[in-house]
Amino acid sequence: MENLNTLYLVTVPQGPIIKIAQGIQTYLADIYKIYDGNKPPLHMTIEVIKYKKKEAINLLLAELNEICSQHSKFKVLAKGFSCFKSPYKSVNIHIEPSKELLSLSNQINKTLKSKGFLVRNSPDDWKFHITLVSTTFANREWSEEEFQQAYNFLKNYDLEEEFEVESLQLWYPWYKPKLEIAAEFKLK
Repeated sequence: MENLNTLYLVTVPQGPIIKIAQGIQTYLADIYKIYDGNKPPLHMTIEVIKYKKKEAINLLLAELNEICSQHSKFKVLAKGFSCFKSPYKSVNIHIEPSKELLSLSNQINKTLKSKGFLVRNSPDDWKFHITLVSTTFANREWSEEEFQQAYNFLKNYDLEEEFEVESLQLWYPWYKPKLEIAAEFKLK
């Protein structure tokens, strides 16, 4: 299997939702000792993009810039919590898939696929979320019991908070020693 380069296209929530998410992430990380102090940055992933040749980055940047220039800023609703079971064992804030979010996500997926990038098979199979705690980047894997306990703690909490998607960022798949952002794309 040949090596593929991976980038994550994300949006970083702003406003009250980020404070809520940071508080919950810190609480869960402290209780379960999942991270070694440096928690993953909070974000909502729009697409995972894989490509073979480093030269493809220029095409990727051009395509994303063009797509984002066609879309206006829009609001999304963070509503309640979700989880992804093993092997991810992630506890998340659920994001309602608004028509604007789906339109942007679908256009990105279809355009990048047509240009030879490896993306999700179907743009309809994505569950939008903000990951609070997961096994990715974890200091240790939490047990099934801990995972269920954390999700059960949150699932009855009444969360409903809007935030605006103003831009997308292209992230490299690491954040230690620091997060590296390949590019940012402003929505109109």
